[in-house]
Amino acid sequence: MPIFSANCGLVHFIVLMNLSRNFRFSTCLFLTSCRSSLLMRLGILTSSYSEPKEKSLSFALETFTFASEIFTHHHPVPKQGQCKDNKKYFSFYITLVIFYYICRMAQYTEQEKQVLHSISVLEIMARMGKSLEHDRSGMYYSPFRDESTPSFHIDEPTNRWYDFGTSEGGGLFEFVCKIAGIQRSEVYDWLADFRRMVPESEYKAVETKIRKEKKESRVLIDSASHIFTRRKLIEYAQERAVPKNILERYCEEVVYSVASVPGRKFYAIGFRNNAGGYILRSGAAKLCSSSDMTTMGPDGVLTEKVFGDKVIVFEGFMDFLSWLASVGQDTPEHDCCVLNSVANIGKALPWITAHRHIAAFMDNDNAGRSTLQKIIDNVPETAGDVCVYDMAKLYEGYNDLNEKLSDELPSKEHSSTNTHNHGDNTI
Repeated sequence: MPIFSANCGLVHFIVLMNLSRNFRFSTCLFLTSCRSSLLMRLGILTSSYSEPKEKSLSFALETFTFASEIFTHHHPVPKQGQCKDNKKYFSFYITLVIFYYICRMAQYTEQEKQVLHSISVLEIMARMGKSLEHDRSGMYYSPFRDESTPSFHIDEPTNRWYDFGTSEGGGLFEFVCKIAGIQRSEVYDWLADFRRMVPESEYKAVETKIRKEKKESRVLIDSASHIFTRRKLIEYAQERAVPKNILERYCEEVVYSVASVPGRKFYAIGFRNNAGGYILRSGAAKLCSSSDMTTMGPDGVLTEKVFGDKVIVFEGFMDFLSWLASVGQDTPEHDCCVLNSVANIGKALPWITAHRHIAAFMDNDNAGRSTLQKIIDNVPETAGDVCVYDMAKLYEGYNDLNEKLSDELPSKEHSSTNTHNHGDNTI
């Protein structure tokens, strides 16, 4: 249901008139379309804008309703030359003049566009009955298809999204086009209808629910030490093919609490990221205090500086640590990036693609393959001969590198810690 601009409206009228060769029918259809547009506008403006503007649009609607009724009772246009002095068709010209100004009023103002742009992707997902369930890294289940592993990332501050399962992404407009199956030119009308149909109280309820869930899952770090004293954490690392010397060099034993469980303390292996937070892992938990990538120099020390033309990229830090152990090194000897979540690929790309040789250890799943393709697609055209190596072929048949290295351990006496919950890691 498009909102007509003045020029678009006149062209529409001319086309309709030429196609139908029926002056009365064309005009009625033309005015009816405009009337529908104005009705939609009134729906948006009722709760958002001042009374004078609403009244002016109401008057415009009444005017067009009256004009439509006039033309409904008109006879078809006389033959050429017979209507020059016919006063009963004078109302047609008056209506066109009124129509010109009303159509200009029917365009969205910048203020109205801001209101529509404030609608978030999450709000639309909630209203359309899509799952708002997400994992610890903030990945949602895709609203466009059924999937068993979350691969849909939403950057809430910018209201942008990326579907790692299909390598598609964008902003609010792209999301609406895809989920509603409409053209970009129809997005404002769709959002206006959405805004009119969904009460403001419902918007706030969805927003409050999302914020509450995020607040309850907030992780608070109490202490961290490179000396590991918890036997379960050391055993968990060893089961993941990470020896104690590598563990204590790159990780810390972290004591943390969760907002949803007040008064209780938990412990986990903590891997520090560029934001100063921790990626936390144990047999019972998989979460983070803040989401960000980890970039290191050849010496394994955190830095955002680029030292050479080679970089090794890992999806998770267990992949990185077990790789170090498998090659018998204490340091990566090249620049290194651990994404910690494929959702961080966007911010990691400038640093990664600043290198000429990129070895990518991505997972063997849709999200991993999509992330690899994103790296390939974002190599600068001016970078010359840049090589991206798909290292996932080395562990084909496994989900990731760490799974393969863990499976190849000489002794695999897996304990039951993998089935524990937060409570089993309680201090």
